[in-house]
Formats: sequence, C-alpha cells, structure tokens
Amino acid sequence: MGTKTDETFPDSWHSDAATVSSDAVANIRSKVYLSPKLWYVRVNVIEAKDLIPSDKTLYPEVYVKANLGNQILRTRVSQSKTLNPDWNEDLMFVAAEPFEEPLALSVEDRFGQNKDEILGSDLRPTAKQLWKSNIGVLEVGIISAPGLIPMKTKDGKGTNDAYCVAKYGEKWIRTRTIVDSFAPKWNEQYTWEVFDPSTVIIVWVFDNGHLHSGDKSGGS
Repeated sequence: MGTKTDETFPDSWHSDAATVSSDAVANIRSKVYLSPKLWYVRVNVIEAKDLIPSDKTLYPEVYVKANLGNQILRTRVSQSKTLNPDWNEDLMFVAAEPFEEPLALSVEDRFGQNKDEILGSDLRPTAKQLWKSNIGVLEVGIISAPGLIPMKTKDGKGTNDAYCVAKYGEKWIRTRTIVDSFAPKWNEQYTWEVFDPSTVIIVWVFDNGHLHSGDKSGGS
C-alpha cells in the first residue's frame, strides 16, 4: 500500500475518495501497486580465448562484467594468468517482464588500481583454423525471362504473374512480381559473398507459386 505513485509504478489503483478535493487526491488516496512478474536469469561465464591486452609485457588480470539494466555483476579475476582465461562462474540477475533490458557482457583487464580496460571479444570460432574469409563477391543480374508459357487463366485467356527466386549458398533472394506478361523484365542485381569456388547458384522462375518447367539453371 502507498500514498502516491512513483517512477517505478506510475500506474496504480485508487481507493474511493469522493469527498476529497481534486488537489488533495494524490496525497489522500491509498494505492495498490501491481508488482511486475520477476524471473531469475543465470549467466554462466565459461572462458575467453585469444585476448589481446594493450600491455603485452604483462599477463592480464581478467574478469567479466555483466550488465542487465541497473544491475552490474562481475566474476572473480581469473586465476589462469594466460590469454585464454577461464572462470566457469555463475552470475544471478533478477529480470522483470517484458524483458526489455538487454544483457551486455564485457571482458576487462585490471592492470592497476581503479584502472580497468575493456579487452572485448568477437563472434568468430575460438579455433583460428575455423575462421573463414570470403574469397570474392558474386554479382548476378536477373534481367528477363522471354517466351514463358501461360500458367493460369485470367478473363478467359492465359497469363503469367512471374517472379524469380535465386539461391547461392545459404542466401535466398526473390525479385518483384511482373504482372500479366509472357516476357517479364526485372533488371535487378544481387550480390553474394563467395567462400567456396565450387558453390552452385540456382535460379527459378515462378508464377503464383508454380515453377516454370525448364527454367532452373546452375553454374559455378
């Protein structure tokens, strides 16, 4: 129960106070606050790999800082004095629905009193032999598809509403739809990053979800 709203619970229920002037209602009415639904969030900090400290003459004293809203927790300083520190430590947070606050993690080096430096990490695999870099860029121009056969009937005559779909690697694209045409022209260009020279590109022409026969092609 409370006597006024605050920034944490701006919405509240008021008890009846019909005889109180409007100026005094905010201070007289009691209120029932709606508590948010709370959850525990457990963050298991395992390890970091291939850190690059600014001072390469000293082994870093590394810890992980986790920030969730106004809550900040830190792991202990790793006991392994290497560039691959480990912790295997749990950090516990309390989060409220609808979980709008992001969880931010940073790897930091304590190299002096009140002197901490963010070392950071990236999202690549920890094993360098698994890192992939592109060997080029494939540019594909989807121009036109002349001589299509009718795939449906509209107002008593055959017609097409054609679009093109292409797949290279794991990336798919779809052109716009050209309505009522046996020779649609798209003149659209798409690009893919190339990681393997043997990857095949496949192109389909569709009409209303149906594949035009003979329109699938592949190349290297």
